[in-house]
Amino acid sequence: LVNCLLDTGSERSLIRSDVADELDLQGPTRAMTVKGVNGLHVRIADVRRVQFRLTPIPSKGLEPFNEGIELTALSLPSLCDDLVATPTPWFCKDKIPSLPSNEITPDRVQIGIIIGLDAYFQVLGQGVRRGGPNDPVAIETIFGWIVCGPTMRQTANRE
Repeated sequence: LVNCLLDTGSERSLIRSDVADELDLQGPTRAMTVKGVNGLHVRIADVRRVQFRLTPIPSKGLEPFNEGIELTALSLPSLCDDLVATPTPWFCKDKIPSLPSNEITPDRVQIGIIIGLDAYFQVLGQGVRRGGPNDPVAIETIFGWIVCGPTMRQTANRE
């Protein structure tokens, strides 16, 4: 089981090296410069290009998708800092009945795979649920529903 982050800001999909090693993924290695925000350039000596199948955990109430997707990713020692799992916003639950009703305990989550633009649209399903103009949007994926947008109500005097 690995946590994935859908990231439209990444051109390529990435996998943490320890996850690739655990899965015994093999592939050619080469040196590469990774570019990031604010002109950041990092030279990494041994970037491995690996291929694997990414499949969702079977779940009740989800439309059955094919057997996941074939993903080609670059293996890097570190992808991003741990993220905080965010509970489903309370104001989404009534508008999007397909969302899970169980609460997520806010906790740090380690990301093992970043799904970049090279594979982003392969994981999207057909469903989109919208609330009001300033509410988040729920999007169906092969992993279930994800919520994009603001996760907390903004007050008028808060920036």
